[in-house]
Amino acid sequence: MDQSTMKKIILSILSVACMNIFADIVWNKTTGFDAWTNPLNCTISPTDDGLLFTIKANNPCVANRSVDIDPNQYNTLTYTYRATGPIKHHGHLFYAKEGQGFSDYRLWKLPVPKTDGEWHTVTVTGEVLAKPWTWFNGGNIKSLRFDPTYTGEGTYELRKMKLSYQENAAMKFDTLVLAQLSDPQIGFKDYDAEMDRFRQEINKLNNSDCQAVVICGDMMHITNRETLTVFKKELSRLKLPVYIVAGNHDVAQKNSRPIFEEFFGPTFYAVDMPSGGYRLIVLDTELWQHPIEALTAKMDDFFQKELDAAKNANKKIIIATHAPIFIESPDEKEEYFNLPKSRRKWLQDKLKQYPVVAFLTGHTHTAFTYQWNGILFSSAETTSVSFDKVTYGFRRFVFDHDLIRYNTVPVK
Repeated sequence: MDQSTMKKIILSILSVACMNIFADIVWNKTTGFDAWTNPLNCTISPTDDGLLFTIKANNPCVANRSVDIDPNQYNTLTYTYRATGPIKHHGHLFYAKEGQGFSDYRLWKLPVPKTDGEWHTVTVTGEVLAKPWTWFNGGNIKSLRFDPTYTGEGTYELRKMKLSYQENAAMKFDTLVLAQLSDPQIGFKDYDAEMDRFRQEINKLNNSDCQAVVICGDMMHITNRETLTVFKKELSRLKLPVYIVAGNHDVAQKNSRPIFEEFFGPTFYAVDMPSGGYRLIVLDTELWQHPIEALTAKMDDFFQKELDAAKNANKKIIIATHAPIFIESPDEKEEYFNLPKSRRKWLQDKLKQYPVVAFLTGHTHTAFTYQWNGILFSSAETTSVSFDKVTYGFRRFVFDHDLIRYNTVPVK
């Protein structure tokens, strides 16, 4: 077999493989609309061309709860329809993943239908997604809901709907939505209440627009294999990428450091965030408050290399630790909840030289925010004991170019 023939065979195999990976998902009269059921505010009936909606009230819709779609293989929606009557508002295709309900965070916004009774084909890409990362991140799509319009009367006939992948529709996200949790520390005072609040957090996170979660230390009040097994089982319900920060209750108890590392890996590491050009650097402040000489030196060296690499790659930096550098003032007295003064100054000198935008912490069981040298410092609300008696919950940050916004998401 000559080289040219071999090349053609290889290209053919690759082509078939790609076709299988990115096979279109199509609903039409041939493939059937049977899975689209439970009409609300409308009636549906099959026609010679497809599926007819007779709209009765606002928010007409049908749902399909039998899908299992890898969203990373589909970034384009195409549909063919015809409509009549006083339809004046746009439609939606909602989607939900395991454990999620339909939400305004998770939808494709569709153009206002033309009501001339003629067939029209519309193609939209991920640009019309309300929060694009909620489509691409967090697992497979398990449910869809199609709303041809959200108000109006009239008829709407759907002939075809197709999900496909187009190379020229690939998206880059500039905005990062990140959740910060501080000190779950389950078992500190009231185990059942603290566990219940942590479970509420997971439920709310799964139904949020957050792209990732950072937990700033102290998973359990007591750290051993039994308690971390329980915690990790609860955490497994979270459908988002999660980054664990080591706290003093995680690694400073007798024999807890190797156990914590067994469950969660190294206590200092760095990862690229899902979008926006951000790099997360996670550090172990216990190694600064109570140094282990060789390990502390290793982390310091790692930190310097990561700062340099992020700067050279034009990445904006988010740092996550357990203990804050300081609580009220850079010159405040050294105590249990802040860093030693010598380490504090060393760290502040470094931060001035790099594009650090946020520094996320916990440890104090108080919620505070301040800005120093253009960097946002945040200690989030907790679901454990709250020393300042503020609401329980977590913080939702939106990093959007040079703007940082946040709000507290409460739990009971």
